Amino acid sequence: MAYELIENKEKREATIRMYGVIGRDVDGNRMAYDIANLDKEADTIHILINSDGGSVSQGLSVVSSILSAKAYIHAHVNGIAASMAGVMFPFSSTPIAVSISGAMGHASMQDYAKLMIHDPHIPGMESEKLSAKDRKALNSIADTLRTILSRRGCDKDKITSLMKDETWFSALEAQSAGLCDDVVTTPRKEELSNLSVPELLSRINNEYQSSNKKTNMKEIAKALGLPEGASQQQILDDIAEKKKTANETREVLIGQLLSLGKKNGTVTDKNEDRMKRLANADFELFAEMISDVQDKEVDKQTEEDGEFTRKPAGQTENRRLSDVLDRVGKKEKKGGNDSHDWDWYQKHNPDALLKMEREDPERFNRLLDEYESSIA
Repeated sequence: MAYELIENKEKREATIRMYGVIGRDVDGNRMAYDIANLDKEADTIHILINSDGGSVSQGLSVVSSILSAKAYIHAHVNGIAASMAGVMFPFSSTPIAVSISGAMGHASMQDYAKLMIHDPHIPGMESEKLSAKDRKALNSIADTLRTILSRRGCDKDKITSLMKDETWFSALEAQSAGLCDDVVTTPRKEELSNLSVPELLSRINNEYQSSNKKTNMKEIAKALGLPEGASQQQILDDIAEKKKTANETREVLIGQLLSLGKKNGTVTDKNEDRMKRLANADFELFAEMISDVQDKEVDKQTEEDGEFTRKPAGQTENRRLSDVLDRVGKKEKKGGNDSHDWDWYQKHNPDALLKMEREDPERFNRLLDEYESSIA
């Protein structure tokens, strides 16, 4: 599923796509924050809905942000608005309470869309088995939801009955009940109206994902210098070719730097294999080592017998280079990129040591043994 925010600052508009389960696919608290944030600059906020509900607490956070907004809120049900999403959706089309701008909201449903409202419940728990505390909490939430729906002009007793019975509405039925403002006519009513709720949820989401993927592929093709209509295979082939070229270029550069290192004494027969490993593990550091020694070779000269002669290349840098190569060797032996020792973890990340003790006791004991040996 998907949560997406698109802001058009030039038009002072924003669109939030809420596809999926609230609290799982959609973070309702983040959505509430986004609406409050957008309200500072946007005149209109569109909310696109295809959701079968989810977390009541997160949904109520969204409703609260909609209530507080001064912007014009336009909710669009593109598929399903059920359970908490069914309550969140219709309320967005009420007048924004005591708004300074006097802005109004609006709610639209596609002609094939469906809306459902019901009493809140605890998943997997029969109402008879609820504690008095849980039952009281659910009743309080139910009353809040009924108040929200009734403020659209619906009779509260009627809403109570509809919620108790778990009522599904077609788009026209929702409009007749006052739960949405208008129904958008589409050429797809016959095709989609008879789908089950899971089928419609999935169809609308898959269509969005497919459309979004095509848009992303166009952007990728453009970035690669390919025509916008390039196929996925053409894009993959081009990426593979560019990767191959980059690897070949890298190998050439490594070879050139190794040759330079041999000339200035940084690379020897003894350390050449280790230098190659360093080049593959950290190319930038490898290149820096070679060039650093080369630069210092030019600068450092000593006077011998009245003449200036070059100091043996790499003489002052080999210790540092050796240390680096040793660290790289240790990384490879450990099979990872983390070369930190016990002392480092104690000073910088003690929590990681506790986690290591639980999840990787072998490594924990090895680091501890190495540390104790070093201070013995």
